[in-house]
Amino acid sequence: MPSSRWQPTPLIRATIVLHVLALVAVIAEPAQWRWALGAVVVNHLLIAAIGLWPRSHWLGPNWTRLPAAAMARNEIALTIDDGP
Repeated sequence: MPSSRWQPTPLIRATIVLHVLALVAVIAEPAQWRWALGAVVVNHLLIAAIGLWPRSHWLGPNWTRLPAAAMARNEIALTIDDGP
């Protein structure tokens, strides 16, 4: 049986690694806080831009239709933003 446990995408994994490295860098060399903060801010801007891209799969899969089994049970999907 395949695991239904959530698996982070490579971008999410890279984001976690970046945050850890930025923290370690600031602890090891406090004078480098500007570079660490800049890297984290750029990462967050990238994630925000990708999150606004409707068909992006970088943050995870996007559904455009319910699975057939869910449709057969007359289920619905609640969305946060249905966009243009």
